[in-house]
Amino acid sequence: LVFATIIESEAKNQIGSKLLVSTHGHRFGALGDQGLETEIEEQLDKLLEDNTPSIIRSKNDAVRAFIEPIQPRHTLLIAGAGHIGQALCHLSNWLGFDVVVVDDRVDFASKDRLPDADRIIVGDIFEELQNYPIDSFTYVVIVTRGHNHDEEALHAVINSDARYIGLIGSRRKVKLIYEDLMELGIFPERLDHVYAPIGLDINSKTVPEIAVSIASQLIQVRNNPKSNFRFDSSPSRMPTVKIELN
Repeated sequence: LVFATIIESEAKNQIGSKLLVSTHGHRFGALGDQGLETEIEEQLDKLLEDNTPSIIRSKNDAVRAFIEPIQPRHTLLIAGAGHIGQALCHLSNWLGFDVVVVDDRVDFASKDRLPDADRIIVGDIFEELQNYPIDSFTYVVIVTRGHNHDEEALHAVINSDARYIGLIGSRRKVKLIYEDLMELGIFPERLDHVYAPIGLDINSKTVPEIAVSIASQLIQVRNNPKSNFRFDSSPSRMPTVKIELN
C-alpha cells in the first residue's frame, strides 16, 4: 500500500486530499489530480521497494503530495521448535517479525516453550509448510531436528515466493538434500535461492550465538530490498551447536 496526501496546491480545498493505492490496483480516495494519481500508480513498485517517505510533484509542479509506503509486517516462519528455533523465536519477535513456529512435537511446540511466538502450528512439517500462505514478506528458517525433516521442509517451501529461505546443516548434509530434491524434479536454480550455510559468519558456537547470526542475516535481507539469494557451495564454516548438559 501507498498512502498519498496533498500538501501543496494552488487550489486550497485540494490540500489534505488523500489517496490509498494497493498493489492489486485498488484505489481508495482521490487527490483531485488524475495525472498525479497515475504517476503514483506507475511508481508504486519503486516506492514500496524504497520504503521511505517521499514527495512527488505533478508534472506542472503545481501540486505536491507526501508519499508514505505502508509495508505489511514481515513474517518469520520457523520450521523446528528445538533449541535454535526457540532462541530465534524470542529474538525475532523482539526485532519486529511476526513469528510462526511449525513442529510435529506437541511437547516442543507449546506456548510454555515459545511464549514469543505469534502462532504455533503442530502437525506434519511438510504438509503444514506446504499449506502455509507464503508470500514475498515471508522468511523461512529451517532448523528441524534431523536430516529428513529438514529435507521435507525445504521441499515444501522451495518453490514458494518466500523472501528468504535458510537451511542449517553441514556441507555434506546440504549436498545430500539438494541431490535428493533434484531427483524429485526441483530445478537447481531454485536451490540457488537458499541461504546455506544459514546466518552471517560470526564464528557462532552456542545456540544463542547461532540465533544471533541467523537474525542478523534476516535483518540484512529485510533492510536491503535488492539483496540476492545465494548458496555457498563450499562455505568456510557451518553453524555448529554446543549444548551444555547439567
